[in-house]
Amino acid sequence: SVSAVNGTGVGLTGMNSTALLKNCELANSSVGACACQAAKFGCGSSSFSNFSDAAVVLIGNKTLGELEGNTMDRCGILGISVSEGAGLIAEENSIAGCSRAGISVVGKSWARVTSNRIVNNGEHGTAFATFGIWA
Repeated sequence: SVSAVNGTGVGLTGMNSTALLKNCELANSSVGACACQAAKFGCGSSSFSNFSDAAVVLIGNKTLGELEGNTMDRCGILGISVSEGAGLIAEENSIAGCSRAGISVVGKSWARVTSNRIVNNGEHGTAFATFGIWA
């Protein structure tokens, strides 16, 4: 279980940074997990809740997030944010209660979104702008 009042629960920066979380609970911070600058982040069978900004943030070229079987609830603005060339593989996740979108993919980023439940997320379930996507 990871809980923080402010900041990021799990942070990864750089191509030698890799984390794999299984059966974890991340809650009560600005961001649950942030991976950037070619870091790799994987998470399965975990829960994310009560964030002010997002459950997972992926930023930058060669950054990759692989999320499978997670529950994300009340994650602030976005459930998952993918930007600046990052990639996302999301399978069988449940994302609900975000104010803007369950998943946001912008810039030259890409996402493969398969068999996810994305409901009750403000303006959009999934938002894409200048993207590559495989659904």
